[in-house]
Order: sequence, then structure tokens, then C-alpha cells
Amino acid sequence: MHFFKWTSLFILFVAAGLAAGAIRAFHEAGLWNHFQEIAFDMSAVLSTHSLFGTLMEGIFGYQEAPSVSEVAVWFIYLIPALVAFALPPRAGATASRSA
Repeated sequence: MHFFKWTSLFILFVAAGLAAGAIRAFHEAGLWNHFQEIAFDMSAVLSTHSLFGTLMEGIFGYQEAPSVSEVAVWFIYLIPALVAFALPPRAGATASRSA
């Protein structure tokens, strides 16, 4: 049971990175050009040219200098998803095991 809880959390963070990456792709395609200012620069802390930075970029969509829209989409997706994940299951929604 703990395995699925942790992998579900992992998938939520991967999905948030994919959503932020979609905004980046929309900007590169010229479909979304709003809020493209750099939100913050983490290149001095974790560069995408390092091994760990490359892994973080590939798995979670990490960017060392993300735009405001990328950060916003990341949080707009992740906060409601984490709230929904943390809510207790509804009565009758638990799976029954048959032997």
C-alpha cells in the first residue's frame, strides 16, 4: 500500500513538470506568449548541464530559469492534485478484496 502512495506522489510531480513543459512548448510554437519573464534563476544552485540537473530535467521537467507561466502552471496543477490526493477516500469507494 505504501508503494502505491509514494509512486502516486511521484507521478503527480512528473505530471506537473509535463504541464509546465507544455507551456514552454506552446511558447516555442508561438501559441502562448504571456508571462514569459524569468521567475527565478537557479543555475548557480543546480545547472541543467550537471548530471543531477539533467536527471531532474528529464524526470520532473526542471528548468534552471523557468518563466512565470511555467511556475504558475506547475503550481496550478500540483496544488489541487495534492489536495485531492490527500483527501480521505469516500465511503464505499474502497476496493474490496476477494480471495
